[in-house]
Amino acid sequence: MSLAARRPLAPEAMTALPAPVAVRGPADLALTPDGVLRTLRDEHGVGDAELAYLAYELTAGWPALVHLAAVWVWSAAEIAVAQLFLLE
Repeated sequence: MSLAARRPLAPEAMTALPAPVAVRGPADLALTPDGVLRTLRDEHGVGDAELAYLAYELTAGWPALVHLAAVWVWSAAEIAVAQLFLLE
C-alpha cells in the first residue's frame, strides 16, 4: 500500500496502519548528481558533466525538472543551429 501526504502523519495514524511503515521524503525521491548525468545522457543524449551538475543544482534532482531542463537544452541547441544556417 502506498500513501502520500503533504504533512507527516500523526503518530496515532502511523500505529493504526498494518505492517511496518517506510517514510520517504523529498531527498529520497530526488536524483543524485550521478543520476542526473545518467538521465541526461541515456534519455536525452546530453553527456556534458558540467551541464549535468548545473541541471542538478537548478532542479535539486527532481526528475520531472531534469527532463524539462533537457528539453530546454535541446530546444536552445536547435535554435542555435538554425540561426547558424540562416546566417550562411
